[in-house]
Amino acid sequence: MNLHPASGSNIITFNYSWLRLGKVLVKSLVGPLADGGHIHILLWICLVFVLMPLLPTLAGWLPEKKRTKGDPGMISMCGQWLLFDRGSFQEKKSMYIVIALCGLSTPVMALVANFASLTAVLGVATVLLVSFCTATLLLFPRSVS
Repeated sequence: MNLHPASGSNIITFNYSWLRLGKVLVKSLVGPLADGGHIHILLWICLVFVLMPLLPTLAGWLPEKKRTKGDPGMISMCGQWLLFDRGSFQEKKSMYIVIALCGLSTPVMALVANFASLTAVLGVATVLLVSFCTATLLLFPRSVS
């Protein structure tokens, strides 16, 4: 889209078309598989979809500069497979904390929804939503395109 900005709406239409088709496909397959007791098939399908975002990274399709263990601020956590950028983390620590808390809010909401009243669920959801929106507005850089 950066190279051809005029194609932006076409890309969005293409994306939503596949999204709608995927929803129809999922709704027509998941119900019969679950009703038939074939949950393990659904789990294998989910595993494929969970691992799919790794494809562009492993294939080298992302234009970012590859970081190595020798770069300043990089810490090797597992050979060359897992590197941690301490400098970037220290620079953007508050943003990383907000992102981590957003990820942890899903299990928290699941626990509250299972063991608390509807009023408590709505209260916790409201507090989390307002907190994360406020933190995002205050901490994350604004960009104008």
